[in-house]
Amino acid sequence: MIPVAEANGTTYLQPAADTNSFVPISNAYHSNGSLDRSQGNGNGPLCAPASPYGTTPRRAATAPGTPISSPTGTWKHNSSNGYGYGYDSNSSFGDFQENLAVSPRSPSGDVRARLLRPKSLVQKARLNVGWLDSSLSIMEQGVREYDTLCLRFKYFTFFDLNPKYDQVRINQLYEQAKWAILNEELDCTVEETLMFAGLQFQVNYQTDMQPAGLDSSPSKKSHENGADDDIDSALNELQITLEGPGGGNDSGNITRIPELSDYLRFLKPQLFTLKGFKRYYFTYKDLHLHLFKSQEYSRRAAPSISINLRGCEVTPDVQLAQGKFGIRLEVPPQGRNGPNSEFWVRCDNMEQYAKWMAACRLAAKGRSLADSSYESEVQSIRSLLQIQKPQAQAAPLNINPRSVDAQDYLSVKMQRKLASKAVQRILEAHANVRQLALMEAKLKYIQAWQTMRLNNTKPANQ
Repeated sequence: MIPVAEANGTTYLQPAADTNSFVPISNAYHSNGSLDRSQGNGNGPLCAPASPYGTTPRRAATAPGTPISSPTGTWKHNSSNGYGYGYDSNSSFGDFQENLAVSPRSPSGDVRARLLRPKSLVQKARLNVGWLDSSLSIMEQGVREYDTLCLRFKYFTFFDLNPKYDQVRINQLYEQAKWAILNEELDCTVEETLMFAGLQFQVNYQTDMQPAGLDSSPSKKSHENGADDDIDSALNELQITLEGPGGGNDSGNITRIPELSDYLRFLKPQLFTLKGFKRYYFTYKDLHLHLFKSQEYSRRAAPSISINLRGCEVTPDVQLAQGKFGIRLEVPPQGRNGPNSEFWVRCDNMEQYAKWMAACRLAAKGRSLADSSYESEVQSIRSLLQIQKPQAQAAPLNINPRSVDAQDYLSVKMQRKLASKAVQRILEAHANVRQLALMEAKLKYIQAWQTMRLNNTKPANQ
């Protein structure tokens, strides 16, 4: 109840129902990590919004309708000091003096036990409706003193991350990405999981080497050596921000919309069919894929198949261990009525895949190859694949495997899948990224997570 002073006395208002709240299984301190809560008749999970309070709110406990999943500590009521509150020093953030640009390797055991791990598609959807309403105050939505809130970035497009000025923000994004992977909010292949584990191991390794959270990036070294002064550095950063990573060198030479063409393999999957991939000559022009029998046919004949990529869903289908570089397209019908049409495209190598995957992603958003982000998209795809690709010449560091706890780097599902080989595979994946500095490793992790968020429609059993 909310006390409201009026002329004739004090009245109590029932707070508005929290339509965006998580529903723990019993209470804040006895959760089993699931979003399910059985109804009184025990018929199934409660997935609808719930009113935050059935009775008068309690002061020192988390409200039944508020988010409880957070790898951070909790405020606790404490009457021993003059301010009436205290901070749990056993939390993963420690005391107030800890640098927010650096986080501990892992949270305490009690915090880890209270983390929410979605086990179904419905539960994953529940995680994305737990946002508080910005048009209401937090007290109107059932949040009280000493309650624990899970703070997250809601949107996954980050433009202006500067390693020199945004160390705290980068670390917050990194922590959100890390727990999304470890709590299985995203479906990852084994190779993708090991890539994230290797990057996380490098972040921890660099943090131990630089306990103050200072970065040794090339830009900072250049300042220390006096190669660039502050004005030149600021101008260079402004130029990169305005023109993109490519520097805008080729933007003035474009007199026509670029096109893409090459031999690829194509398959339209159908039920009860034994057909395999068929080789076609692909051309990409004006947001359309045109398939010809050969390069000669593309000069004098109409295409055998034409696909409009605008508004389609683009999903990667890559298995580096098997040399598989595939693209899955789900194309909406022309009249927007009816089911989507599914097409599979298979590339021959990594370089070919990076170019065509970037083109398909931009075309799905209505952008052509003339868009300034095309080259950066190609480079992003190429760099992520290079991180996942095992490199024979990259020997792992001399690290005792017994000092590595797999549960800090892998989800529960992946721990069971990799079993006794988990630590060895983590160290092998780390060998590919051990040259990265602290901020570079975090940015690579965020970049990979951002790509996963935009394309996470793949089956969980891949």
